[in-house]
Amino acid sequence: MATNRKFQNFLSGVMPKAASLSPGSGLIPLVYCFETAGGATESESVVVSRAIRVYDAHVVLKADGGANGNAVQVLNGSSAISDSIVVGTAGDKDIVRAAEIDDAYYDVAAAGTLKVTATDAGSADIPAMKIYVYAYAKA
Repeated sequence: MATNRKFQNFLSGVMPKAASLSPGSGLIPLVYCFETAGGATESESVVVSRAIRVYDAHVVLKADGGANGNAVQVLNGSSAISDSIVVGTAGDKDIVRAAEIDDAYYDVAAAGTLKVTATDAGSADIPAMKIYVYAYAKA
């Protein structure tokens, strides 16, 4: 019975304890999914319940990317975690990944704000999209 309790929250997506960062231990990823409506600059955010470290992000477009300057950025409050993820040159259904993650801001404190901002370059043609941010709970 004790073995089953170890995994009681695994399938529901709840992580019962923080991840170990030792080389021999694996990590259970946390995936934050944000969705934007498109057509204008828009920000979506969530207050995280525990300290996390962001390690990756990508965008799935739901239409053509529009103007070249259309972009998405992942933020820790108002500080940029990712580079500007340019979606303006991408097509419908394309996946565009963050090329850089800034280690100065990738740790989001418990009760901190994880935010994504989709910035329209001025043509009101930024597409609707899903933005996936990958993190793990910090010890």
